[in-house]
This record gives sequence, C-alpha cells and structure tokens, in this order.
Amino acid sequence: MECVPLVKLTRSGITECVHRGSIAVFRKDKLTYYEGNPYVEFPMRSTAKPFIAIPLIANEGINRYSLSQKELAVMVSSHNAEQVHRDTVASILKKIGMTEKDLKCGTHDPYFDWILQDNKLTAIYHNCSGKHAGLLMLCNLLKITKDNYWELNHPAQQNIVAELADYLELRPRAIKIGIDGCGVPTYGITLSKLAEAYAKLLHDERMSYIKNAILEEPFMLAGTDRVDSDIISLCGYIAKSGSEGIFCMSIPNDDVGIAIKMESGSDEAAESVAISILEKLGYLSEEQLLSLAKYQSIEILTSTNVVVGKLGPF
Repeated sequence: MECVPLVKLTRSGITECVHRGSIAVFRKDKLTYYEGNPYVEFPMRSTAKPFIAIPLIANEGINRYSLSQKELAVMVSSHNAEQVHRDTVASILKKIGMTEKDLKCGTHDPYFDWILQDNKLTAIYHNCSGKHAGLLMLCNLLKITKDNYWELNHPAQQNIVAELADYLELRPRAIKIGIDGCGVPTYGITLSKLAEAYAKLLHDERMSYIKNAILEEPFMLAGTDRVDSDIISLCGYIAKSGSEGIFCMSIPNDDVGIAIKMESGSDEAAESVAISILEKLGYLSEEQLLSLAKYQSIEILTSTNVVVGKLGPF
C-alpha cells in the first residue's frame, strides 16, 4: 500500500506541489475506511499527549492537586503561549512547588510572534510546556526525583510507556521509541492503531477526565486561529494536531477515531485533509464547513498580499 495524493498547491492555475498521505478511520473495534496506507508507521509526536496523561489520572493527580479543566487541557495541548496558556501552566507549577526553571522543554518562538512583545522568551512559551509541567507533577505523585525526567530510562517515562502500551494493547517492546522535539520520548505506531486510540478515547474510563477537559476547554488545546480549538468548539469533536503532518480526531456520537499522516510532513496539508474527511463522512453541517473552510482551502499570497493560488483538496 502506498500514500495517495490528498492535497495540492496551485499557483496561477498550475499545480506546483502535491501532498500525498494516508487516512485511517476506526469505528467500533475495526478499521472501517481508509485512503492510502493505513499501516504506515511513524512517531505519534503531539498526538500522544492525551495518553501520556493516563499515569496522572491513575495516580490520583486530579484530586491531590485539585486540577481544573483548564489545567488538565493545557497538559495535553500544543498551545500558542497566549496569556491564558502561560498562566495555566504557571498555576500547575505553583501547585507542585516548582517554577519555569524546572521545565526542560527548551524554547522556541511562539506560534504567533506578537505574543512575545517585550517579554523574555522562556520555557513556558514552548507549546509543550503544559506536558512538561504534567511530567513534573507525575514525578511528585510517584515520589521520585525530577532529575532527568525527560529521559527514557527515568521511572516517570517508564511508567508512561507501560501505561501507553496497556492502553494501545501492545507489548511495550512493540512500540518504537524516538525523541520528540521537546526532548522527551515519542512513540512509533501505525496509522490504524492511532485511529483506534482516538476511537477508544471516547469510552475508556481512564480517558474520561481528559476527554471532558478537552471538550470543555477547547481554547486550551491550541488557541487563536488554530484548527484544533476551532473543530472542538464548533463541532464538539476531539481534535489534536501533531508535528510533521499528523492530525487526529474523535467523533463522540459515532464512536469514531480518525488519524491522518501526510508523507510530506505538511501540517497545513494535514489540516486541509482533516476538514475534507469530516465533510466526506458527513460530520460537518454547512455552517460548520463554512466556519472551517479557511483551513481546508488556504490562499497563497505574494509578499504584497496578492492572491495567486491556493492549497486545498486534490
């Protein structure tokens, strides 16, 4: 099986670029629809974040630290570093007696340059700072050192791998381990298994707190002008992006999980496919489609803001 053309970029009426990829749709314990190769294997990247939080739930983190829905949601986010995101991560750190200096996710420019303004770039601006705050909380819950908490051989990371393998119904050794952009482990699985994981998210008891937090606090998952947050708030679906052209969704009313992987690694192409597959499967009303159209078809502009093409469905 091979990836298939899903998105193209045209310039002045000429096809300039074709993005190939694969889609897997999992419903009620089986693969019900696919395009391309549903068994392509790749690192989960940020689409793993909801499942990384399982040990926090299992070790009574919610009750012990009186976690709010916003705090739970930002722990599984890839946020814009807007003020509410930073404030919420800071709230988590305060509850566990730590500071930004304890975050070892590194730094990168926020997704929106205007967010920095006159502030100094620190680790809390990293899109994964919520996840790292959650990892530090897990160290407290397990009563283990936070030193080197990001490394695979750390007890917190070993706990996560064990819980993730159990959730995915895989042997831990069957999960290929890599290093994510923020320095912590990431997990290699197939597209079909990832779609299954997002279908299971809807009814697995361990995930109920995370599911509810995502649905109740969609802005915390990403932020302004982010397709994840907009799909959640407009449609009531779970939506989670991952780097290098990965996108996942869960459809509560139909017990469906959807996973997308673009061969080119284009995040914009993955977002376009996400809207297209929701439309194809009948999960968008006309009003919802209109509101999300800016992600499905993206205008290509010159440096003087003249429209010269578009990126959209093949």
